[in-house]
Amino acid sequence: MEFVPKDPNFAARVRASFARQQVMQTLGVEMVGLHAGLIELTMLFASNFTQQHAFIHAGIIATP
Repeated sequence: MEFVPKDPNFAARVRASFARQQVMQTLGVEMVGLHAGLIELTMLFASNFTQQHAFIHAGIIATP
């Protein structure tokens, strides 16, 4: 069964809300997909967000 949002303008509302989240801009997170019930985000690797073993820190991954 397909999810049908109550707000037919949900996409505009979600995009506006995402645009106001300055932490997403700081981390370089981009919205690459938005569908009813699903949002797809991407973030390029940045060494300044890594932990001591050169992996992206879990706190960064959990932020979006």
